[in-house]
Amino acid sequence: MEGQLVSMINELRQGELDFTINTYYQGPYDHEFTFEKLFEKPFAIFCRAGHPAIEADSINELLKYSWTMPTPRGSYYKQLEEMFSHRDQIPRIGVVCETFSSCISLVAQSDFLSILPQELGCDPLLANRLVMLAVKEPLPKATYYLIQRKDSRQTPLTTSLITQFRRHAGRLFIRQYKDKKMEPVDIQQTPQYTQHCSTCISAYYFRSADNFIYNIFSA
Repeated sequence: MEGQLVSMINELRQGELDFTINTYYQGPYDHEFTFEKLFEKPFAIFCRAGHPAIEADSINELLKYSWTMPTPRGSYYKQLEEMFSHRDQIPRIGVVCETFSSCISLVAQSDFLSILPQELGCDPLLANRLVMLAVKEPLPKATYYLIQRKDSRQTPLTTSLITQFRRHAGRLFIRQYKDKKMEPVDIQQTPQYTQHCSTCISAYYFRSADNFIYNIFSA
């Protein structure tokens, strides 16, 4: 199951989803949900292999092309929208795709551009389809949060699942520090410890009732 936060708000409100791990950026949901920061991921601009803009080094050179991105409301893409407006660099969104997979598919088969997780540029399965553009303007990192209703009461199974996810992210964080031969740190004293982990998660959902569905995506 994949999608932006706005596409699953009703399911969260109704208790059909216990939580989601997703991006969030200053929106109308602050009074309804809690947002626990987990990690950050860098994003980049992508085009298909052989795209006429493949040598572009500035966003200004890309504004004449059509772009595809998810709905900006309440997500990382809202942050991008504000950034582009401030820079007076406003991409022309020709198609709105609510999932990364649909964005990837459209970009790989057309001249559309999109902003996607940076690690896609290192994915061997996409190496012949997508190219990351080396533009000079920096893009903000996307912050991912564990998002729940403020009045939600999690089941023991849901609580255990969330705990296991945090532990796994913590182990990845420690491993990275060891690989870099840095001084050890107490991750319990580091609220944003998972922002450094290499786990590539775009969405994670837990469905209430007896059955649960969750997906960990590579992008």
